[in-house]
Amino acid sequence: MSENPIFLIGLSTLFAAIPVVIWLFFLFKKAEKSRKTIAMVFAFGCLTAPALLGLQFAWDAVPQFNLAAFIENNIEEQSKMYIAMFMLFGAMEEIIKMYVISAIDKRTVLINTINDAIRYSFVAALGFSFSENIYYMYEFWNHISTGELIGMFIFRTTFTAAAHMIFSGIFGYFYGIGKFSFQITRQEKL
Repeated sequence: MSENPIFLIGLSTLFAAIPVVIWLFFLFKKAEKSRKTIAMVFAFGCLTAPALLGLQFAWDAVPQFNLAAFIENNIEEQSKMYIAMFMLFGAMEEIIKMYVISAIDKRTVLINTINDAIRYSFVAALGFSFSENIYYMYEFWNHISTGELIGMFIFRTTFTAAAHMIFSGIFGYFYGIGKFSFQITRQEKL
């Protein structure tokens, strides 16, 4: 394949966009919200993956705050270390994606129902997954065979995107419950 980085980023972006377009169509084909709002949530979701990558670079610059190195150095059993790393990065991913939702919601009153909270959490997760897929495809494009690249594309665009959406959907559900808990409690009393 080509060694031109612009070409590879463009191609990676094109392939990473395929599941995003499909999911957004299904999520918002009858939506009442504007496309501008959906695009804003998606764009900020796209920025969450580079933000976490930036955090990892900051850890290299200031090693005493490197949580990944702390886990690697203090957990000797490899399986427990991998579980701790998965939990660390998973928690950081979900927290930053939910920060996007709560920040936009505070400024624009994005969330009017619990379903909105879940749906927009899905959009932020798609943004994260989109950026992450571009990164992975770009990184491995010239280093693995075409068959492995197709396998990675299928896995990352179906399972990884769906996993991000499921995890963020759970957070979104509880964000919605938290936002509307006063009304729910008041309604139960009545």
